[in-house]
Amino acid sequence: MTSQTILVCLDTLLDTRLGAVSQVSQAAAAKLLEKDYWGRMVDDFEGMSGGLITNEAYKEAWKNRDVVTLQSSALTNMHNMLGTITRSLQCRQSRGLEVESINVVINMFPYRLNIIEQETLVEALRPYVALETTVRTTYLEFEELTPSRLNAEFDAWVMYDFNEWLALHHTDLLNNRIPAFTMYIPQLFWTGKVPTQQECMHSSGQAMDPFKLMEMTMMEFLGLDIVTALAYSIVKASPVQASQPT
Repeated sequence: MTSQTILVCLDTLLDTRLGAVSQVSQAAAAKLLEKDYWGRMVDDFEGMSGGLITNEAYKEAWKNRDVVTLQSSALTNMHNMLGTITRSLQCRQSRGLEVESINVVINMFPYRLNIIEQETLVEALRPYVALETTVRTTYLEFEELTPSRLNAEFDAWVMYDFNEWLALHHTDLLNNRIPAFTMYIPQLFWTGKVPTQQECMHSSGQAMDPFKLMEMTMMEFLGLDIVTALAYSIVKASPVQASQPT
């Protein structure tokens, strides 16, 4: 029997992207919600807002996000997805299938909140996850989250800035593969543009879903579950689906 522990970035539970935009320009934030913000494939907030915010201004606000950013941020659909994941684990647990306990750990980085504020976040998340799921907080910077540490302390990680983490640890990942570890990341093109069909061609000559291709390419190093941007965005009625833990 094993415990299942999911690390979850606070940036995925609250739409701090929209919060950062709002800090720069509330008009830009409102404009994004008039567009297909939930179905976006790139974080081109300059283009989506019609120039009410520049991408450079957004990146600066995101880099310097703080407690004020949290105050401008709303709940995301990730709460529902976490509920799906933890309830699936609970079903396995009830059937005696290797799950001893279920734990969700909220990573507060980069936000410095006091104990009462952290406890408030924990209590706010509890109704969404499976019964008897343990919820607690931690503070771990990306530099600390090496492949070896992730594999030793957690079973999955729900996060947003995959490219930032990979830039820090790609060499380490080549030497310390963690294929059984699952990382949930958003379905976004980090280059800032949607690739052409030719760029999405597999070596076999067949056109492929670029995100499925990425999952396949990474599978010997790291398990990726690439989830629609809807999950990481301000709550919308449409349900969010995640792959079930196996």
